[in-house]
Amino acid sequence: MYYPVELRKQVIDFIDAGGSKTDASRLFNVRYNTIFTWVYKIKKYGSLENRRYSRKLSLDDLEAYAVKNPACNIAHYAKHFNVSESLIWMRFKEMGFGRGYTKRPLSK
Repeated sequence: MYYPVELRKQVIDFIDAGGSKTDASRLFNVRYNTIFTWVYKIKKYGSLENRRYSRKLSLDDLEAYAVKNPACNIAHYAKHFNVSESLIWMRFKEMGFGRGYTKRPLSK
C-alpha cells in the first residue's frame, strides 16, 4: 500500500518526539514493519521520498557498457552500476532483450 510522504513524515516526527513505533502504528493505523522500514530509509537515504530507480541507470549507459563487456552477467552489471539485478533485467527488457533471446544486437 502506498502512503503519502506527508503521513510518513508525521509518523517519523512522532517517533523523533519520543513516541514508540508501536504507539505510532496504533495512532496512524500503519503496520509496525512499515514504520520500521521508514525509520531505516530515513537513516540510510535521508529522505522518505520514493526512490526513482529509472533515473539512476540510463539505457544509453547500460548499452554502452554492455557493448564493451558482452560476456558479463547480470550480477556484474548490477555491481558496476550499483543498482539491483532486477533493475538491470528491467533495462535489458526495455532495450529489447529477454531471457535467452535477443530481439536486436547490442552493437549498432
